[in-house]
Amino acid sequence: MWKYSNIWSGAYNREDRMEEAIETAGRLVDIEPDNIPVLLMRANLNFMAEKYEAAIADCNRVIALDATNASAYYLAAKAKKLLAMYWERSSLCLRRLR
Repeated sequence: MWKYSNIWSGAYNREDRMEEAIETAGRLVDIEPDNIPVLLMRANLNFMAEKYEAAIADCNRVIALDATNASAYYLAAKAKKLLAMYWERSSLCLRRLR
């Protein structure tokens, strides 16, 4: 089942229909919440869509299931770095406005 949905999610991604790809991946996670490849796929899609908090949440879920999954640690670290940069830039902008 998830194989076909995975194909759909990949097709949406290639067509630059990221929200639909993320929704399809989300349905897969609902069906198989402990499926690490599916969680990592959704984490990657969220990362590409600049939804860093969602990507980090999926990575944390993978790490809870498999504490040795290097991909989850790496993607979570990248997302945390970009999220910190975003908040830093936002903070600078707010200070400029005052």
